[in-house]
Amino acid sequence: MVNANFDTTIDHAFNGNGHPAFIIKIANQFIEINIYISIDQVEELKKITTDSVTYIKAGESANSPVHWKKGDDGEIYILIGEDCESWDIVLTISIDLIAEIITGINDLV
Repeated sequence: MVNANFDTTIDHAFNGNGHPAFIIKIANQFIEINIYISIDQVEELKKITTDSVTYIKAGESANSPVHWKKGDDGEIYILIGEDCESWDIVLTISIDLIAEIITGINDLV
């Protein structure tokens, strides 16, 4: 179980291609990760909260794709890198935090 307290901030932004997007900031006293997710990818992100989906690719961070993978323990692994096997940065968050992120995005739509 993830025992890290993260703060999240979601706001309007533009992705690397200049298209409308959302910026998702996930931070605590030790780390901050900024993920840009296009408006088109929001529905894909919502799928990770369902029982039938265990992996999606949505967003960009540090000029790399972001992969969202559900572990056997129900936690979500945010994997930043070329693919979900050879990533460069990983952050483990709870499914509750994903729900909070989705609510934050919905509040901006």
